[in-house]
Formats: sequence, structure tokens, C-alpha cells
Amino acid sequence: MDLSIKSRWGQTLFGGSILAIVMVFIILIGTMPIVSNKTVAGDFLSNNSASKAIVFFGFPGCSDICPLTLATISQTIQQLQTQPQVIFVDIDPNSSPSLSQQYAQQFHPSFVGHHISMTNSEKMKSQFGLNISQHGELIKHQGRTYVLEQREGRWQIVKAYNPNTFSVQALLEEVHL
Repeated sequence: MDLSIKSRWGQTLFGGSILAIVMVFIILIGTMPIVSNKTVAGDFLSNNSASKAIVFFGFPGCSDICPLTLATISQTIQQLQTQPQVIFVDIDPNSSPSLSQQYAQQFHPSFVGHHISMTNSEKMKSQFGLNISQHGELIKHQGRTYVLEQREGRWQIVKAYNPNTFSVQALLEEVHL
């Protein structure tokens, strides 16, 4: 084999290795919770004296992500002596505050349901980095669960879990009070 063929073969092997490493990194990054110290605010957080809160943005008509996530949160807080405030934020513009509350409390009586207006929806999308879209009656969302901590009267995002990284064990480790 001549030197130029060996050189090209080595370059191809090196390039393929780099590509494989990048692909593994991209896959792993999507499965890791996001750590943050970003300060957030919202109507649903005011008048809340808890030191920690679990916030989930969803909607009552969701058939997969929302019920599974809220059931996981319910299982988690049942294992804690001191429970964080759990807030289900309803993103469906056709919903209502009472429907939001009823839906949240189906999973646990201490859960708070909060319906946000279209005006506040845009603000929450920006603050929490929400990826929500609606086409007619169809609502698409990430299903991210946020763990917040109140520090000096301000709420900060401590972690954000994607549905594929979210589990009772992960949440217990984060909110153990």
C-alpha cells in the first residue's frame, strides 16, 4: 500500500472517529437534565412560601407525556417527608382555571393547577425556554419538568428534566428536603 493511500485511510478513520464521538455526545446531551440558576417569575409562583417547587407545563387533553409525568411526580412526593409545591401550568388556551385545578388534583390532592393566559404564555415560553406549538386543537410540547428553588425571595430553576431523563429516583435526589 503506498503512502498516499495510507494517509487517506488514516484521515478517513480519524474523521469517522470524530464523527462518532460527536454523535455520541449529541445523543447523551439529550438524555441529561439541564442544570441552571436562571431566575424566573410567574403568577403561579407568587404567594408561594415553599422553598422548592416542581413545575410542569402541560394540558388536560394530553394523552401521553402529561399523565405520565404527573403520575411520576405524585409517586415522588409520596416518598418525601416534606413536600415541595407542585404546580401544573395548563398551556391550553381553551382550558380554564377550574379545569386546570381539577386535572392537577387527579394526580395528588396537594397539586396546584394554574391556567395561563395567552399573554402570559409567551412570557413563560421565553423565561422557561418552552417549545410549545398549537395547530388548531393539536398542542405539541416538550414535556419538560422544572425543579425550582426559592432563594432570597426569588425563584430559580435548579434543573429541568426532559421526559426521557425524568424518573422518580432522579427527582427524589433533587428535591429531597
